[in-house]
Amino acid sequence: MIKKLELSNLYIIIVFIVGVFDIITREDKKKILYVNYDINNKTYDNILLTNDKYKKIGSNITIFYNKKNPTKITDGTISKNGYFIIVIGFICCVLGCSIFCFSFINKLKNKI
Repeated sequence: MIKKLELSNLYIIIVFIVGVFDIITREDKKKILYVNYDINNKTYDNILLTNDKYKKIGSNITIFYNKKNPTKITDGTISKNGYFIIVIGFICCVLGCSIFCFSFINKLKNKI
């Protein structure tokens, strides 16, 4: 473990890649990384799914792990589903603000 930083329930740690496999989904190409890391003198072997094409065996990567359950890890990337949810949330916010502004303007016009 090289560095550790607390972010709520998450810690950041640098892990060692021990295996890489390519998989192809309908949307894109992904890699399954087999990683090895030590937390509090206990060694963990885990699997991480990533979109990064340039990960190789023997390299180090930075991941986030849950301090209550160190087997739950992520590389912090957002999936396409995550972007979809962000876009839908943005659209809902814009529509909500627009409806509020139009109703406010109509109320002002009715008072005049």
